[in-house]
Amino acid sequence: MLKYLYNIFNLSTFSIGNRNIKKFVTILTFSLIFIIGFISVKDYGTTNDEYSNRLRSLITVNYLGEKFIPEINEKYRANKEIPKLSEASAVMKFYGGDIIQVPLTLAEILFGVEDKKDAFLLRHYSYFIIFFLSLIAFYDILKNRFKEWQYCILGTLILFLTPRIFANSFYNNFDLPLMAFTIFSVNYGLKILKKITYKRIILFSLFSAAAMNIRLMGLIVPVFICLTFFFSSIQNTQKIKKIFLDIIKICSLTFIFYIVSFPSLWDNPFKNIIAVFTNLSNHQMDGYHLYLGYLISFFNAPWHYVPVWIFITTPIFYTFFFIIGLFDLVKSFFKNNKDLTFIQDIFFLLLLITPIFAVVILNSTLYDGWRHLYFIYPFYVIFIIKGFVFLLNTFNSSKKIKKLIHIFILFILIDIGLWMFNNHPYQYVFFNKLIKNVASKNFELDYLSASYKTNYDFLIKNEKKNLYLIAENGNRKLFYSLFSLSKEERQKFKVVSRENAEYLITSYNLDNEIYDKDFFEKYEVLNEVIVDDIKINSLFRLKK
Repeated sequence: MLKYLYNIFNLSTFSIGNRNIKKFVTILTFSLIFIIGFISVKDYGTTNDEYSNRLRSLITVNYLGEKFIPEINEKYRANKEIPKLSEASAVMKFYGGDIIQVPLTLAEILFGVEDKKDAFLLRHYSYFIIFFLSLIAFYDILKNRFKEWQYCILGTLILFLTPRIFANSFYNNFDLPLMAFTIFSVNYGLKILKKITYKRIILFSLFSAAAMNIRLMGLIVPVFICLTFFFSSIQNTQKIKKIFLDIIKICSLTFIFYIVSFPSLWDNPFKNIIAVFTNLSNHQMDGYHLYLGYLISFFNAPWHYVPVWIFITTPIFYTFFFIIGLFDLVKSFFKNNKDLTFIQDIFFLLLLITPIFAVVILNSTLYDGWRHLYFIYPFYVIFIIKGFVFLLNTFNSSKKIKKLIHIFILFILIDIGLWMFNNHPYQYVFFNKLIKNVASKNFELDYLSASYKTNYDFLIKNEKKNLYLIAENGNRKLFYSLFSLSKEERQKFKVVSRENAEYLITSYNLDNEIYDKDFFEKYEVLNEVIVDDIKINSLFRLKK
């Protein structure tokens, strides 16, 4: 079996012309990815962000209903108290994400989804499907850049087998969809650079607008595509007028699609776009988080916050190949021949580093790791593949070394895959081998409260009561994570003060409790979620 897997990545064994092997391996890879993802959806609970983002979409749907179909809207709204868009706060109005959330809320209404658990589950399935489709588009990007289908499969697997990306693909309602639509946008942007057509302009503009709708940072793709298109064609003076016209078409369509997809902007588009930018660059969310062993404010993240988080949460050998890929780009920079491949690599590098510099320069509010910048990770993966290819080419004359490199990358994927399987569904607390032993004392763990579902399920299965008096022992709100349960199950839970609670639960997020002898004289451990010998969620019961 290992020999067969090795041969998949051994370019000397299978040539790109072997269409049967290529087709079989490609279909098998994507089929397994889809099956693994689809059967994993129900394992993930509802997280902190999801409730408020669903509420935003309900406000928008209500606004659209009142504006276009008031009678039907009144029928479906019934007795629900939904705030008017005009009365909503700036955060509620201009946070974005309508392109994803509004269709899902409409689907929820049309399919008659009543239980909020099912409403969030519908979203989780949808997020994964969007992620899966983006993997197909990412394969296409890799094919454009590296040609060899084996590299495309490898890059797709690396993106899928990145633990935190995998876990977030089920419940992260902003950052992973942004990554997906960034991939869609870049894919069609690269097609435009090859050959510009009306279809490609429309699709590129549509996907770019969708990415911008989720986060305004999605604007960087059309900006860099237009700049790359301009500078790669500027030498052809006869077509300079057409180039400018095509760029104007892209910009105009992207702007129109963006406005149409964002109903909160309709009253005053230009003024409200500035409000969107202001809201997201300095998102007014006060709080503290653990970083390098210190509690720091969301507003005072140091310049190295994002690079450090990327490094510690990415498998260490992925970073190894990434560094080699960067080295290869620097080496190419000093060569005289700056071909289209080099231009593409510079484009990918700009997409990778520009957002990092932007959040530092704008002093953006940062919290919960680097999840707000997950959309740059596909370009990180491209440099991982670039590093892998560079090593193969460097040792092209030595079949033994090339074979060792193939075996090495194969075992990296197997090692990470086994970790993800053994720690399912807690991949969201992955730290690489260099940091995992000290991670809990220096960094936030389950900041989105995804782990609470496990202990809720344990309580229901093992305690079998009609009422659970429960309290949070850290600083999380149980209200949001309880939507991981059905309405019937939720009604059995009553969130009370610690003094009145029979059960305590914690994800250790800013938890000031001292779990010493005095504590355990009063409480006993019912269940614990442990990953890499780190407790990420614990359930305690008051001793009788």
